[in-house]
Amino acid sequence: MRAGRTPFRRGAGGIKDVKLGDVVASTKVYGYESGKADTEFLPRPEVAWSSYRLEQLAKAESREREWIIRIGQPVPKALPRAYVGPIAAGEKVISSKKSDVYKFLKRQYSDALAMEMEGHGFLQSVRANAGVDALVIRGISDLVEKKRSSDAAGWQDHAARHAAAFAFQLLARLTIATARSDRSLWKLTLDATLDKVGKEKAETIIAQLSSFSKSLKLKLVAVDPGSVVLTIESSREDFEVVSALIQSRRLTDIDGIRIISISLADGDEANRQPHPNMAPAEPIVPNVEKPTARVGVEPRRPSAASPIKIKPLGGRIIVRRQEAQVATAGRRRQE
Repeated sequence: MRAGRTPFRRGAGGIKDVKLGDVVASTKVYGYESGKADTEFLPRPEVAWSSYRLEQLAKAESREREWIIRIGQPVPKALPRAYVGPIAAGEKVISSKKSDVYKFLKRQYSDALAMEMEGHGFLQSVRANAGVDALVIRGISDLVEKKRSSDAAGWQDHAARHAAAFAFQLLARLTIATARSDRSLWKLTLDATLDKVGKEKAETIIAQLSSFSKSLKLKLVAVDPGSVVLTIESSREDFEVVSALIQSRRLTDIDGIRIISISLADGDEANRQPHPNMAPAEPIVPNVEKPTARVGVEPRRPSAASPIKIKPLGGRIIVRRQEAQVATAGRRRQE
């Protein structure tokens, strides 16, 4: 699971609209214990909110039935439903609808669908970590009364399975979106005519670029008609490696075809928000460091780096990623 998205799934008691085995994803979680003890208890509710993004995703998935497939075997006789709404959280185990606490919840938190104990603290903890999306997902394991018989019938396990199935469905949707957002489109401009660079030749160029490192994964998207610009899809990190080699003049041509420039494609998110580790494409200057005066430290003198020329696929070329990063860092220090 990718860091930054955190579903919290457990069992809960149903209060409103739900039945055993249903799933409730939180829009918010009430901390109902907060208040003032006067002649009667005066609630001062604390509310912890789920992230808007996960809440909307949960609402979309709750209208579908695909998540039920993830429950596995045995398939429940009565198919569960997923709800998205408020949850009440406190420190008490409530086992009777006649209890004062249950009546208090129905009176003061009438929109809560379920009650549990940990969700409010979980969301409060996540709030202290910027950039983390969080959502509480609960399977209904009892309906307050007859809790012992519900537990004996295995509804704790059923509720946990159902909540996990819904959580994994949300994570699957997030994984697809994240995989797409981590990719970048970029353009490689070559000094050649289209009769020399067709699709077959372009595929050869991509294969040779990929030979720089096992971690480089490039995909040819298109050869722009009427030009010698190759549109390539790869991870942002791979783009930076190739770009650093070209900008530092370590990579000047591919199989005899001179490289003119490399740039992110128009409309790419990374093009609008340059990565802090990316050196600007223009102008290209020799990779020479200026000595810095530091007491007791002898300034380093860079060794001359010969340009790299990619040979046809018969040869094998290995370029260390660290060399590309050093070349980029040298240019940034000079600027």
